Amino acid sequence: MNLWPLRVLNEDRVDAYTGFDTHSHQEFEIFSYVVEGELEHKDSLGNTEHLPRGALQLTSAGTGISHSEKAHGSSPVYFIQIWAKPWKSSLTPKYYTRRFSDSEKLDKWVTVVAPCGSEGVNEEREGSGPAPVQSALTMYATIPSPGMTLDRPLRGTKAYVHASR
Repeated sequence: MNLWPLRVLNEDRVDAYTGFDTHSHQEFEIFSYVVEGELEHKDSLGNTEHLPRGALQLTSAGTGISHSEKAHGSSPVYFIQIWAKPWKSSLTPKYYTRRFSDSEKLDKWVTVVAPCGSEGVNEEREGSGPAPVQSALTMYATIPSPGMTLDRPLRGTKAYVHASR
């Protein structure tokens, strides 16, 4: 029995005017965090977004959703995409966006994704604070200054740390 909700972690670098054409997902919590450039997202719920550096979009695929992701404009996009298994199946599909500035993350940890009901999490489509995920997974982001050391107390029994520029 696998009790770890993390299923996929991709670092995607997509050339300008290209990307991933419309495709479908079910029963996953899928979130994309933009590291550089701008990501265009379109989905079957009617959402169309241009997400800049520091933005996060979370698609709770539930019973099914179709979407596409592409580099927006004339520059490439670099984003991290993570898939997690939800606590339960057959959830209603939902979509959330959050925007985190570089200054918010400078030399400190910022919670960008956290389980529903956690402190600071709200379920507004374009709310502030961490995006709500239907699994036992929390994601933090930071931009440390050169030579800076940051502590991060971890909760739970498992942790995964991913460093990116």
